[in-house]
Parts: sequence; C-alpha cells; structure tokens
Amino acid sequence: MREEWRAEQESATLDAAEQWRHSRSLLDLARDHMHRGDRVAVMVAGHRCVGEIVEVARDRIALLDAAGSAARVDVHVIDVVPLAFTVVERALSGGRSSARTLTFRARLLELEVAGAPVVIATALGPDRYTGILGVGADHVVITAADGTETVISLSAVAFVAPVA
Repeated sequence: MREEWRAEQESATLDAAEQWRHSRSLLDLARDHMHRGDRVAVMVAGHRCVGEIVEVARDRIALLDAAGSAARVDVHVIDVVPLAFTVVERALSGGRSSARTLTFRARLLELEVAGAPVVIATALGPDRYTGILGVGADHVVITAADGTETVISLSAVAFVAPVA
C-alpha cells in the first residue's frame, strides 16, 4: 500500500514539475539567470549583446557587458522582435534582484531625460543609429550629430545603449 502511495506521489510531483516548466516564459528564465549572476549572450533581431543580466522587467532585459562596467544595453522583449539567449558563463556567486524601471518605454524616457547620446539597434536591419533620443507614444526619434532625424517605430527597436 505504501509503495502504491509513493508511486502516486512521485507521479503527481513529476506532473507538477512538467506543468511548471511548460508555463515558464523567456522573462522567467532571464530572471533566473539574473538572480544567479550568469553571463549571457543575447541575439536580438540579428544583433548580439553579451553581459550579465542586471534587470528584467515586463518587456525588457538589461545587461552590463562586464562586472562594474557602465556599458549597459537594454534589450526590448516583444513578440515581433526575434530574440534568443545563451548562457556563456555560469556564475559561482553574485546575482541581482528586481528591476528599477518596469517597461522598455520607461527606460527610453529615462535615457531621453539624461540627454546623452545613445545607440539604437532595430529589427529592420544591421544598421545602428547613434544620436540624441526623443520618445513619442509609439516611436522614437534619433537626432544624429549632423542634425539628421530618424524616426523608428517602437515595435522595431531591438535594443538601446548609452554611447560609451
């Protein structure tokens, strides 16, 4: 009787673990790697970023390219922009928790207020745009040093990073 009960409990536990695994999102996995402090390579719309995940929000993953570095990249996580990541180095200690800014657009607004030049990569091709950022309701405007303005749909923005 006990063996039957154990077998039922094991089966129920395995079923629950499988259901939990199937319900996890990409952001859930990124959050796990952030908590551990793992170094990852993110491929987003053909652009590659490598670093430690320092924030995971509703639609954003933020990376620092090296421990203590100021080189930060905020990756836009939305269905229309293809994204994958690979763990390149498992952390032995460290890790972080929580996000300061809830959305990608909120992060863009922070960068706009800072007024410093940024680099934007898009899902539209290999080009990257550098300049001063302006944020609209559904788009961004990048004003280059020569005054050229490029308007990009927010849904096409793959990542943004302050110019180092």
